[in-house]
Amino acid sequence: MINTCDLLYNAKNIYAYGTGYGQKLMLQEFSRCMLNCGKNIIIIPAFTEFRIAVQNMKESDMVIIASLSGNARDIAELIHILNLKNIPILSITNFNDNTLSKLTPYNLYYQSSNINTEDSLNNSSYVTLNLLLNFIYEGYMEYPPPQGWDINTGKRIFTIAERIDIYREILRIKKLFDSGE
Repeated sequence: MINTCDLLYNAKNIYAYGTGYGQKLMLQEFSRCMLNCGKNIIIIPAFTEFRIAVQNMKESDMVIIASLSGNARDIAELIHILNLKNIPILSITNFNDNTLSKLTPYNLYYQSSNINTEDSLNNSSYVTLNLLLNFIYEGYMEYPPPQGWDINTGKRIFTIAERIDIYREILRIKKLFDSGE
């Protein structure tokens, strides 16, 4: 998760593309939430706009692609261009072996479920995609950790001056305790 937060934090512009309607809706909600953190996510509405946006993207930007199947047949060429431009790409796909996750350097997965199997409509539930995006948002809310905190351990890192002050305070309290005051 720290890697994802690093990508978001360091990106000048964040673009998001959903390969289907459900994914686009989840990315729109994620975009709305990230405004609370001062991060504006540009939702790319369709393939044509994605192709145009790729031409203007820089190495300091980031792309998030959400897909149910992970089938990247339509966008493989755009992903190749993004990789050549060294633009970080985070794919978020259903938990399976898929082309999209193989083409992108950063990957997250969710498990979808089909709610209604009686008719031929796509009734996939995107609750887990929404939860994953919410988890990223909540993690980002606490990112970066305050100065003086170790990202890996979550523990406070004290400067030498602070350590000396703490040691002096401990000695003062110990002296009070020993004197019975």
